[in-house]
Amino acid sequence: MIASGRILEVVVLLASLAAMLFSILAAKRGKVPRIRKIACLEALPELVGRAAEMGTAVHFATGMVGLETAEAPIVTAGYAILGHVAELCGKYKVPIRYTAVFGYNIPIGRDLIKTGYTSGGHPELYRDDMVVYAGDHQQPYSAAIMGYIMREKPAANMMFGGIKYETMNTLGAGAIAGCMQAAGTPRLYYQPFLVAACDYAMIGDELFAAAALVRRKPEELGGILGQDIIKMIALGLIVLAIALITAGSDLFLRLTRI
Repeated sequence: MIASGRILEVVVLLASLAAMLFSILAAKRGKVPRIRKIACLEALPELVGRAAEMGTAVHFATGMVGLETAEAPIVTAGYAILGHVAELCGKYKVPIRYTAVFGYNIPIGRDLIKTGYTSGGHPELYRDDMVVYAGDHQQPYSAAIMGYIMREKPAANMMFGGIKYETMNTLGAGAIAGCMQAAGTPRLYYQPFLVAACDYAMIGDELFAAAALVRRKPEELGGILGQDIIKMIALGLIVLAIALITAGSDLFLRLTRI
């Protein structure tokens, strides 16, 4: 028995689940949705190419958010971008440094970078010291990144994933050092810092779409479409409620009491 006032919520939930399931199954059967080009993702070869021209490295970070949190999908999206950048680095013979904040980032980062260099055609360029552990706290993490950037002056600085307030410090250091910078996170509080300090930035859920694009898995691309359908359902309900209430109708209010 559904409690009074919750029927509309249940209907919306079921419609959302149906939209997501339909999109994923359709993509797996070959009807893969087309995702528009993301400027920041398209610019990553340019950043790596700049490092190749200057004979310097690329720095990469996925931020302070851990895999044990509710924001773990943000981190895994950052890992997907790391693997893509590592492949570009292998293709252009550019060294990469990944600054890890948690112990488990070390094997994950090493595996992604090694696989990327192999896919890029130069597995012999991979080294275990491309992943550097900076400690599991924001202060040493920020200090490690800022120190590396100011000393080594990498041509490109990238931050994708669960980034927090270390963003302001590290991107600021990158700007002072003359790095070309790209970053992205769905954590909306930090969007202004990304836009202000980076040459290219992914806004909001663009990070998830970019991760699906680089992984090229149909079910992930279908999931992106399903999420868009859910957002359109929510937006449609909001517009409908505003229109009805503005017109003086209590229809929507009565629906929420069913």
